[in-house]
Amino acid sequence: VYYGHQTVPVTPEDPKNPGDPIIPGGNVTYPKGLTEKDLKDTVTRTIKYVDAKGNLVNGSPDGTSRYEQTAEFTRTAIVDKVTGKILGYDTDGDGEVDTTKADQAWTPTKKTLLEAQSKDPKLLGYDEVDTPVVPDLVVTPGQGDTTVTVTYNNITYTLKDEETKTV
Repeated sequence: VYYGHQTVPVTPEDPKNPGDPIIPGGNVTYPKGLTEKDLKDTVTRTIKYVDAKGNLVNGSPDGTSRYEQTAEFTRTAIVDKVTGKILGYDTDGDGEVDTTKADQAWTPTKKTLLEAQSKDPKLLGYDEVDTPVVPDLVVTPGQGDTTVTVTYNNITYTLKDEETKTV
């Protein structure tokens, strides 16, 4: 009969610092890779609303000049209590190792930041907006943050005066 080592799940809600003992008073410690930053990733899309001169415009869906959308990803590490090593990651919540690849352990694996409708330019004193709807964006862990700029404009007309001559 073989008995495996006991394990402990480490989540972003209860992260661990390298060097902290796994069992209080014990000499086996947690390794690197178990802080909240290691187990949680947030991707942010910032939408800025401006006019052609760069002045802020309250054109976002919530009536402000800046609209932020975030997607959060988490992973749970499984640590061997005897060796203090990360054995892998639990992706389905059963406390068992499902993958040993940290980059494949995020849940969810992708998220969609939903479209953002720009306010009607006429209601804000403008003639047009270059992006009436900022489209859905599918993001993945580690992707990095993005910024989108939506610009409101007034149309300028140039009238040309033509002289009529009779010959």
